[in-house]
Amino acid sequence: MSTYMHGESHTRLHNTWIGMIKRCKSHPRYAGRGIKVCDEWQNYITFAEWARSHGYADDLTIERIDVNGDYCPENCSWIPLNAQARNRRTTRWVEYRGEKMSLAEACERAGLPYKQVFERIQKRGWSVERALNTPIAKVEKSELHKKCDALGLDYHMVYQRIRQGWSEKDAMTIKSIGSGANQSSYVRNFTVIPKSD
Repeated sequence: MSTYMHGESHTRLHNTWIGMIKRCKSHPRYAGRGIKVCDEWQNYITFAEWARSHGYADDLTIERIDVNGDYCPENCSWIPLNAQARNRRTTRWVEYRGEKMSLAEACERAGLPYKQVFERIQKRGWSVERALNTPIAKVEKSELHKKCDALGLDYHMVYQRIRQGWSEKDAMTIKSIGSGANQSSYVRNFTVIPKSD
C-alpha cells in the first residue's frame, strides 16, 4: 500500500516517521553508526499503530532508550522534547543526591544555571557536588550600569565609548548616528574633538 493512502500525510506523526526513515538511510550519526529502522516499522501504518498504543501525542518525540540501538518497539518510547535532548552520546551524566542524571537535570534540581556549573566542573576542576552545592554569587551592578539603567541607556555602548577615551558625560549624552546592526560601527568611527581652552 502506498504510504499516501492512509490519509495522514503531513501530520506530525507521519513527519516523525519520514524523518526517522531518512536519518537511518543517510545521516552519518545514524546510518554511519549502523542504526536502522526495524523491518516492521518500514510500513507507516504499523508504526502509527504502535505509536498510538504507546502514548503518542503531538507534544512528544520518539526516543531510542539505548542511543546506540535501532528504532524498534523494544527500544523506543515517547517523551517530551526537552527530555530527549538529555539522552545523547554527548550528555554529561553525574551522580547527584544519590541518583544518576544528566548535568542539565541536576542543575535544574539545584536551581543553578547550567553554564556556570559546567564551567566550574570543566574549567575550574570542581567536583560535581561542590559545583552543584555552591550558590552562584550575585554580581552587583557597577555604578555606571545603574546610571545607564536609570536613564534607559545601553550600558555596553556607553562602556565601550568610555574605553575608547570618551568622558562619561559624553558617552552618556551624545546620541549615536544610526541604529541597529550598524550602530556599533558608527560609534567606533565617532571621534571626540578635544575642547580648546
